[in-house]
Parts: sequence; structure tokens; C-alpha cells
Amino acid sequence: MKFYLSILLLLFIANFSLAQKSEKSASMFSMGVENILKRANEGDVDAQTTLGDYYFNGVMVEKDLNKAISWYQKAADKGNIDAQYNLAACYLKATNIENNEEKALEYFTKAADKGHCVAQYNLAACYVNCIGTKRDMSKAYYYFSLASKEISEAEDQLKDITKRMSKKDLATAKELLQKSSLYSANKKEIVLNSDNKKDSSPSSKEAKNQDSMNQKDMRPDDAFEL
Repeated sequence: MKFYLSILLLLFIANFSLAQKSEKSASMFSMGVENILKRANEGDVDAQTTLGDYYFNGVMVEKDLNKAISWYQKAADKGNIDAQYNLAACYLKATNIENNEEKALEYFTKAADKGHCVAQYNLAACYVNCIGTKRDMSKAYYYFSLASKEISEAEDQLKDITKRMSKKDLATAKELLQKSSLYSANKKEIVLNSDNKKDSSPSSKEAKNQDSMNQKDMRPDDAFEL
């Protein structure tokens, strides 16, 4: 049984691709490295995450994965979800550092449970592929369901794993979704029965395509891999 796993690192470029990013990112970029470093040392989590990005990518500083991880760790420990996601991705996929699947799972979970959709997608894949944990198809379904609000590929994964899940696992997944405040906030119905059919009308597809365009920055096809 083969499952698809894609570790997406889109957020590593989030703070300096200014044409497409937020006002806060642009403001941070314009400050220069010295001022960003000063703010980071004062405890500013946005500055700490930005420095992590810069050191990881070698932007305006010499590339240094250890320093990148150090700054991500500082921001992640203060609850910054971008830093938590980036740190998880580093532990799982970055070269020249010790691979730590358990740490990756830990920080994917922290970011996913705060609503980070790419972390949700990758956490689901971890549960399918036994990365840092034993296989848990119910949790995989749960996190793919959450991620499907933003990532269309998550819906494809849902269809695939549903065919391989037992009734008991599906029932457990349904319970997790019903108890989830994140899922309730999504207000998106996820099919728990593979026999049910989704709306495939042209108008529905057109609306979905438009939504995907609006959420382009979070799509796997636009992500960067280590």
C-alpha cells in the first residue's frame, strides 16, 4: 500500500517575496538585517521567524541551518505557527542536520492544531506513512479534512484513504471532526462515506477553481522543497 507524502516548505520564502506578501512582511524586510536582529534579540517573534527564513535561504546573510533552526525554535516556543511549521519541516527534511521524526511530528501538530493548513496536510501524511508515530488512519483523515479547506490535493488524499479505512476508523474520524472547533469553523462538509458523490457541476468546479486561485500561496504546486 503506497501513500503520497509531500513535505511543503512554502513558508521559508514568506517574509521576503515582497510582491505577493503582506504589509508586515514588507515592513520587516525594509528594516534591514541589523534592525531585525535587534528586534529578534528583544523577543519579537516575527523578527525571529524572519531571521530563521533568512538564515535558511541565505538571504542578506550567509546560509546557516543551525542558526535558522535556533531562531525558528525561539519563535516556535512562543507560539508562532509559521516558525513551528518551518521547524518541523527542518527536522524532517533539511540536510546537514539530524533527522528527528518525533520532533517534526510535535511541531507539525502544534501548527496544525492552530489552523496551519500545510502543517495539517503534512501531519496527516505522517500518520499515514508512520513518520514519527504509528499509523493512525483516523487522525490522517481528520487532518486531511482540515487541510482540504485550502489544499485541493487533500481532498484527493481523502478519497484514496477512505477506500482503505475500516468502518471503525471512519467512525473514529467522524467523532474527531464533530468535536473539532477547527472543523466547525471551516463550515465545510467532508464526505465520510466513499459511496457518496460530491457536486461536480460546472458552477461548483468554477467556484472551487476560483477559491484555489485566491489561496494560491498555500497550494502544494507553488511550494518549495528541501
